[in-house]
Amino acid sequence: MTAQTLIAQSLKDIGVLAEGETMSAPQGNDGLARLNNMLSGWQAQPSTVLAIERTIFPLVADKQTYTIGLGGD
Repeated sequence: MTAQTLIAQSLKDIGVLAEGETMSAPQGNDGLARLNNMLSGWQAQPSTVLAIERTIFPLVADKQTYTIGLGGD
């Protein structure tokens, strides 16, 4: 998926573009700027996490469903 495809689909999802309609160059540029800002914000967030705990759950052959959390197996 390209950034252009993501932006165009997002504009359709929020009703800015109708099905079959293409986005204009200014809409694409604005969408790309907003996408880059969002990605930059996500890159900054890990520095606010104090700890990351990794928990490994073994998988059992022929078991279809797992419940993780309180009361889980």
